[in-house]
Amino acid sequence: MRSLILALPLLCLAGVANAQSYGAAEPREPTRFAMGTGIGTTGLYVEGQFRVTSRISLRATYERLDVEREQAVDDITYQGQMDSGVLGGFVQVHPWESNFFVSGGGLFGDRSVAMSAQPTSPVSIGNQSFTPAQIGRLQGEADLGDRAVSIGTGWDSTFSRVHGLGWRVAAGVAVGASPDIHMNSIGGTLSSDPTLQSQLRIEEGRIEDEAQDFRFYPVVQVGLTWRF
Repeated sequence: MRSLILALPLLCLAGVANAQSYGAAEPREPTRFAMGTGIGTTGLYVEGQFRVTSRISLRATYERLDVEREQAVDDITYQGQMDSGVLGGFVQVHPWESNFFVSGGGLFGDRSVAMSAQPTSPVSIGNQSFTPAQIGRLQGEADLGDRAVSIGTGWDSTFSRVHGLGWRVAAGVAVGASPDIHMNSIGGTLSSDPTLQSQLRIEEGRIEDEAQDFRFYPVVQVGLTWRF
């Protein structure tokens, strides 16, 4: 009897340990899905990722950019404003199954820049000079096309973690179509004059030549991700 009494506490402790072990939650398997957000030269973005293999993941983004910039062409300074939202689709390859990656894909959606200028002194448009009263206000648009190819490289820790918070840093370039410029004169005494209109067509060609570098847009991004 005495032996039984001494053994009871040990039996109780063993029972509690077994109950805790039985009721403990099994470790949760990591999923193939992740979400994220960040900022960069393409604006604010949100993303979703799907891990295909240990080396390959698919990435989809929505990127929003609202930026203003001045650009001088000949003796006219234009105010440019881009307000665009584009969708992106990318294949991301981790060649050594590490955080390092290379990626390729595309951006899809309207990419245009609204342009305007208000001359305050005589300026040359095309091959002729016009006064501010004759010109009025110049307004137009630089159409950068609705798609661009994007390539890049960087580091992404999203799928190196079982669950939870990760980070992403990337750099690359987006290559789009040659800019297509459309300009018009509004409120000037010669706004509807055929001569000014013909010179505006010449000016559009000059702006297009100046804007060729905009085909190549640098992409630098930093962000946080969450693996479910």
